[in-house]
Amino acid sequence: MNKRTLNYARGLISDSIYKSASLRGLGMSDPRVMSLEKEVLYILNMEKAWNFLLENMDHEINSNLLKKYNEIITGCISGERYNSDALAKLSDSLIKLEIIRDPEVRALKTYCYIVRSGVFTKCNEEVALLVANKILLEADKGVLQVPIDLLDMYREISTGYFKSGDDSELFYFLQKTCIWRVNNELQ
Repeated sequence: MNKRTLNYARGLISDSIYKSASLRGLGMSDPRVMSLEKEVLYILNMEKAWNFLLENMDHEINSNLLKKYNEIITGCISGERYNSDALAKLSDSLIKLEIIRDPEVRALKTYCYIVRSGVFTKCNEEVALLVANKILLEADKGVLQVPIDLLDMYREISTGYFKSGDDSELFYFLQKTCIWRVNNELQ
């Protein structure tokens, strides 16, 4: 990964966190949705997770890395935060996904798998976003973010994916509307 890509990602951290919080339904501008304390904690934890990702690009994508991302995001160090059986299955799937040569396809397929896996008791989407972004950044491709104005469409498509298990519509949506290229273009 080159320095330009790393700087590009650092410049998008705030925007990525805001969009992750919106994806989570935290309603950053609506205090009735969540207490301000939870929102601030979420934002701080997402910032820590993004900084951890960017400072540890050399870490291999495996179940330990995903658990670390989840630990940072949730702020939860102790207790069972994940389903052991699902985590074992995820570990096997990550190995299979690693053989996909095209990093963009690998990032989006990995995102789709992690989101639906239910490995963690909470924050599977956030972990999936971090992993997908790690893959994209390593290949100097860009950053995956769900645009705020497309959240309803994303939720509708992802709900269909959760029900059917067919990731093709979600994959296409993410590929066409959610990857911000290093050259600042959405392609």
